Amino acid sequence: SALLHSVIGEQYWSYYRDNRWEIMERTATHDDPSDMATWSQPVFMRKVIDEYRASLVDADSLKAVPVGTLERILVDPGSTPLSSGEGSLRPTLFDLLAHRALAVFRNTETRIAEPASRFKLNDAKYFSLFEDFTSLRLGSADSTSWELQTMELYKELERTHLNTSTPDAMVDNALARLAFVRERSTLPGKDSLYLNALTTLASRLPNDSCLSDVLVAQARWHQEMGGKYQRHTEGLPTEAPWKWENKQALTLCDTVILRYPGSFAASDAANIRASLVDGHLSLNVEEGVLPNAPFKAAITYRNTPKLWLRLVKDDWSTEEYLQNNGNADGEKLVERKALREWSIDLPDDGDLNGHLTEIATDGLPFGHYALLISNTSAFTPKVDDIAFARFWVTRLAMTQR
Repeated sequence: SALLHSVIGEQYWSYYRDNRWEIMERTATHDDPSDMATWSQPVFMRKVIDEYRASLVDADSLKAVPVGTLERILVDPGSTPLSSGEGSLRPTLFDLLAHRALAVFRNTETRIAEPASRFKLNDAKYFSLFEDFTSLRLGSADSTSWELQTMELYKELERTHLNTSTPDAMVDNALARLAFVRERSTLPGKDSLYLNALTTLASRLPNDSCLSDVLVAQARWHQEMGGKYQRHTEGLPTEAPWKWENKQALTLCDTVILRYPGSFAASDAANIRASLVDGHLSLNVEEGVLPNAPFKAAITYRNTPKLWLRLVKDDWSTEEYLQNNGNADGEKLVERKALREWSIDLPDDGDLNGHLTEIATDGLPFGHYALLISNTSAFTPKVDDIAFARFWVTRLAMTQR
């Protein structure tokens, strides 16, 4: 019956998502319990929550059922066994059904009402770990709160696996709960609280595969903080905040890849690493510049120590240009004969952040031109990183009121 309740809840939820806009237009004046066509959004959410709650009522019995015993009805023939890989994180039927419920409870649409006493994740204690969290009282006058239900379920899951021989399932639940709290918390210092919790969690774990998941979570945190770096702060007396966060994320990724080859965490770390070391180029030139006078170009770059530049003649009157509104890709420009070619070394201190520099270019006679930049001298389209900017050498100017 527990499985049946979970499946019914899933069907209600799927029907609601498929017909959301129609349901949202209904008024809550009359709800026929036997006719879903009359149910309003709050009724649907109540039905969904009630079914998922019913699937977890007999928690002790569900915890006694190894999920592997239901292999034949839960997994398609030929699929990965539930007892291995990611399935090992859901060792009992309770784990499986609880995570099915959490997938819905975490969604903000399951919120039915906004009472004055609404449960809020506004306390640092929700970032606590181990016994400190599993013994926490989460009582609230808002008993229907989706956030409260989610936290109560996470607490039960972590309590279930707190003293198991392998900490994998407990760590998986703790990481998911910490991410949820960080996302929904109203505390101004939630980012620091989240990192401190990850650091504490890593310090309490053996050198086991689940430690790799914590290190990956830390790497993601540092990568996110690296996104706060502001390049306009360069050159100030003190070093810019967040400058070395991406570098720290890279170090963590390399640690995971080296220590845990072939693991899911190593695969995640490799993806994060690729995004950190990926190069980037963009170019901006004034649309019109004066003839025979030096002009500047602004180059934004990341992880590109050397730059090759190429200046070519452009014809803005061609049919191809007019059809593409001047936005034709650079492949045709690369094929044009270069009027000038040169290269420059870009300042790069290895912080893996984006940087901005300006270069001066000698003056040109009247006409239409394009400046191309690349991370290699070959300028091979779809292989090299290429950026270009078209401009006009002219004395004409236009103003519009």
